[in-house]
Parts: sequence; C-alpha cells; structure tokens
Amino acid sequence: MREQLKSKLDKMQMEVIRDCQNVEDVQLMLGIFSQMNEALNQIPDTMNKPKGAKRGRKPKNAEANS
Repeated sequence: MREQLKSKLDKMQMEVIRDCQNVEDVQLMLGIFSQMNEALNQIPDTMNKPKGAKRGRKPKNAEANS
C-alpha cells in the first residue's frame, strides 16, 4: 500500500510543481510534499501487502486430480 501511495504522491507532486508560478510556490509545495512523504513512512508494515501476493483463485491441487 505504501509504494502505491508513494507513486501516486510523486505523480501529483510533479503536476503541482509544473503549475507553480514562482520559486516561493515551488519551495512551499516541496515542503508540503516532504511532510506527506514523512507521513507515508509512518504507515505500519502490517498494512503493506506481502511481496509476491497472488490475486484470484488458487490453482487446484495436481495430486488430488490424478
């Protein structure tokens, strides 16, 4: 979950920075996004999906079918 949120936040940051009109706005936005990234790092590991997690049905047991 953390990685998914981080990638969305990075995309949003680039869009917002592009729309800024001056250096002060860019610095302000970078500070805000820095705080949001720190908050993302606070997400407990238990909320993250284990790597290699599969979706959908489990394959049928080959031994049971023989």
